[in-house]
Amino acid sequence: MDAEARANHAKRLVEDEVLNEAFDTIRSTAIEVWAKTKADAHQEREIAWMTVKVIDRVRAELQSVIDSGKIAAARVQNPLR
Repeated sequence: MDAEARANHAKRLVEDEVLNEAFDTIRSTAIEVWAKTKADAHQEREIAWMTVKVIDRVRAELQSVIDSGKIAAARVQNPLR
């Protein structure tokens, strides 16, 4: 799959309501778990923190694919840049 096709696919995922709802629910649940656990519940708090970071990282990676596709499309349209 070329960069432009990957970007289009990533854009559909980023705009998908169900996927965003799932990410938001998982992220907010993890934040709630982190906030409600006792300070000595290290493993539970660490898992909650990692969950938030993974969701954020997936979203950032999808945005990176979109941005890369835009750059690739611009190069095709104007190869001298």
